[in-house]
Amino acid sequence: VLRDVTDLRRLEVVRREFVANVSHELKTPLASIRALADTLEAGAIDDPEVSGEFLGRIVYEVDRLNGLVEELLDLGRLESGRLVLDYRPVDPATLLSNAVARLQEQIDAAGLSLEIDAAPGLSPAMLDVPRIEQVLINLIQNAIKFTPVGGSIVVRAAESESTLRLEVRD
Repeated sequence: VLRDVTDLRRLEVVRREFVANVSHELKTPLASIRALADTLEAGAIDDPEVSGEFLGRIVYEVDRLNGLVEELLDLGRLESGRLVLDYRPVDPATLLSNAVARLQEQIDAAGLSLEIDAAPGLSPAMLDVPRIEQVLINLIQNAIKFTPVGGSIVVRAAESESTLRLEVRD
């Protein structure tokens, strides 16, 4: 009896890589929170300016961790067939602007420029806004990570017939 296990092996490799990536993504904000908390504990908490900034950064990192956990839960729901999408009309230009606004600090820190190219008068699209926004954020974060300092990123929305196309180009 012969059995082709190629797909099974490929799935195992993908799962191992996924676990490694998730572990890395979780370690980064946890390490940042730990360093900030240690600094506050070492005396920075007595400086109102520094402590306020550090607490704000801790809240940011906790929100980031929460987002990662939500993504993992969504992935589990997707795999089990229990993910329910909530379609609502949204202006494509607003969708792009909101995603970019959430990453503006990272874009500036990376020394990049970002252009939003959304043709005026685009029809509203029926989308699960939080999930599509998360896809855009992931793509933009990848562009930030792999674009050299001084480079540019273009986020575009275009319409043809009844299709909306969203693009992130670096």
